[in-house]
Amino acid sequence: LASFRQHLEDDGELIIEVANPDFSSIAGSLGDLHPAGSYTDPASGRTLVHASRYDTFDEPTRRATFTWRIDEHTADGESKTFFREFDVRLFPAPELTGLLSDAGFVVQESLGDFDGSPLTPRSDVQLHRCGPAA
Repeated sequence: LASFRQHLEDDGELIIEVANPDFSSIAGSLGDLHPAGSYTDPASGRTLVHASRYDTFDEPTRRATFTWRIDEHTADGESKTFFREFDVRLFPAPELTGLLSDAGFVVQESLGDFDGSPLTPRSDVQLHRCGPAA
């Protein structure tokens, strides 16, 4: 974050989007597959179906591993499944906004989705629009 601040012009903005973790939900759903939407390419007819599952979660360190699953269905009826594993550190909104402040940013707006809805504990993502601190 400090490097972002060093490269940001005085009238610039940083917009950061990260997951808005619900630690109790994560801990209670380890191994469960969560649908995450689908996309069909109109040109090829190929459909990608996304889902994820948390595999491990350590609340004291706020670290989790999760697997992202993509099922690809082609127009001719063939299917393939792809997996990608991630090891992440999750940041609740108050911690992230504190880190942004420590790095020299002022959080100008916090949202809970790209549609402009407010950030709440139930929001899937957190979006923060930041400017440089004076």
